[in-house]
Amino acid sequence: MSVMVLAAALAGAIGGCDAPPETIAGSDVPQIVGLENRHLSGLEHDGETLVGARALYRGAMVDPSPMAQQTTARFLARGWTLERKRISTTSATLLFAKGDREVEVDLKASQLNPAMGVGAIDVRRHGAPGGTAGAADASGAAGSESTSGGTS
Repeated sequence: MSVMVLAAALAGAIGGCDAPPETIAGSDVPQIVGLENRHLSGLEHDGETLVGARALYRGAMVDPSPMAQQTTARFLARGWTLERKRISTTSATLLFAKGDREVEVDLKASQLNPAMGVGAIDVRRHGAPGGTAGAADASGAAGSESTSGGTS
């Protein structure tokens, strides 16, 4: 009987380790905290470095502020510099830089269905076309904006 209990516990431990990866495609770009990655496209590498990607997320989000703070902590822990952040009651936009790359993180809470919040991460080289850095908040909500500079 104890062998069966041990085998069941071991199987549960092995099967229960399916936590989502903390980074995108094994890179130095963290995932958004608290949302499920639903789609990943446009992967571009320069050697071992991820220089292009678009990741889309879904999940429960009532207020984007805590999620933005936790995601910021993940980026800072991996050597990224926070260049700009804009947070309102319904959305957040974060811009990080590292070397010649930048990552924009967008979070949008759904007021109709809090279980359907969305997020996106865009990885690109500085100045790459198609970037949304500096774009106005699409929700039109008034938010707080702060900018912090630094070197990477």
